[in-house]
Amino acid sequence: MFKEFRIAVSFLTRLPLKYKGEWDEKGFSRSAIYFPVVGLIVGVLTALVIWLVGKTGYYHIAAFLGLLTSIVISGGLHLDGFMDMCDGILASRGPERALEIMKDSRVGSFSVIGVCLLLLGKFLLYDTLASLPMMVAAIVTGLTFFRFVCLCCLLFFPCARKEGLAVMIQKYVSKPWVFVGVFVLALEVIVLGGWQYLVPAMALSLLLMMLLTQRINTFLGGITGDIQGAMGELSEFLYLALVIIFYSIFS
Repeated sequence: MFKEFRIAVSFLTRLPLKYKGEWDEKGFSRSAIYFPVVGLIVGVLTALVIWLVGKTGYYHIAAFLGLLTSIVISGGLHLDGFMDMCDGILASRGPERALEIMKDSRVGSFSVIGVCLLLLGKFLLYDTLASLPMMVAAIVTGLTFFRFVCLCCLLFFPCARKEGLAVMIQKYVSKPWVFVGVFVLALEVIVLGGWQYLVPAMALSLLLMMLLTQRINTFLGGITGDIQGAMGELSEFLYLALVIIFYSIFS
């Protein structure tokens, strides 16, 4: 169990808790169960940076450093998938061409525009949250929800290719394991509070992200690792935006 957790940390982050043993197919696949737990770790570290810098009153700087922290810790892994999806989905006219473009390591104009808009949007959300009392709850749950959505995409949608990350995970991890992520998120809400705006934001975000993933699944005939990473990035953005909206309504 701890082996799979360390593999998940090694795969999703640049944190020093590395697994130095052999990455067998089964162990790597079952590490997906711990994606939301890794999201919790990233969320706590990111929120800590925003909270500490925010104490100075410079919320713009706190937001920038918090966003930078989340990117550095993850190594930009999912941002790369988001960029590939932008090029593949927006620049192509058919599923075969889209999959071919997403596999290409070259960067296109759609990916540059998409990632710039995404990062700008996240910065604005982090900047807004930095001065609010529910910042810690929003950031921690947001980055956990990010990885939870990645896990949902991997477990509930077929693979567009015959090999790859999603294929391996679906081979060894069954759908009920998604409740590990549900448990982690529920525990965070209980401990951090704010269920009246966190839970509705999660529910609506999850619904919209699954609908979007289904649309992409229909177009491509399945999903890829790039798609699940992109859905994670978009889910965090959507979730934080909805948290701010619901907070303004219920606070």
